[in-house]
Amino acid sequence: MRLQVTVWVFQKRKWTWLETSTITVLMSFVLYAYTSAGGNNKQVVGSVEAIGILLYLSGSFINTHSEYYRHVWKLKEENKGRLYTERLFSLAMHINYFGDIVLFTGLAMVTYSLSMLVIPLIMTINFIFNIIPSLDRYLEKKYKDEFLNYSKNKKILIPKIY
Repeated sequence: MRLQVTVWVFQKRKWTWLETSTITVLMSFVLYAYTSAGGNNKQVVGSVEAIGILLYLSGSFINTHSEYYRHVWKLKEENKGRLYTERLFSLAMHINYFGDIVLFTGLAMVTYSLSMLVIPLIMTINFIFNIIPSLDRYLEKKYKDEFLNYSKNKKILIPKIY
């Protein structure tokens, strides 16, 4: 539900059918994998699962909070055509993706299956080598100097680290 609100309410860009289909299929597979692995977990809820729940909630907050406030900011007429760099986006350029990585790492931990950590690892690699460079090219073209100045002073994905 969080993903649907983000896509259909906060993000006002057009999604291609290929992009929509890919996300739908991949998310269905990912959620099925987590459910299967977690459903077979016979462990009593312990510290690993508790940390996983905290990571899931934290990542959900980071992603949703950043998308919501960007959405609200973009609705204001005086911000039309400007790059959003406030609140959590002041910590890292793609803080919303960092939230996704954190929440999916939390989900993997809740399953108590080491193999499920491959999902947030693949997401991270995809963000770093595919999605972020593509988005940065688009942002540079659209916002020019505003984006270049912003990108010089901010970490890309993880606040204070990368």
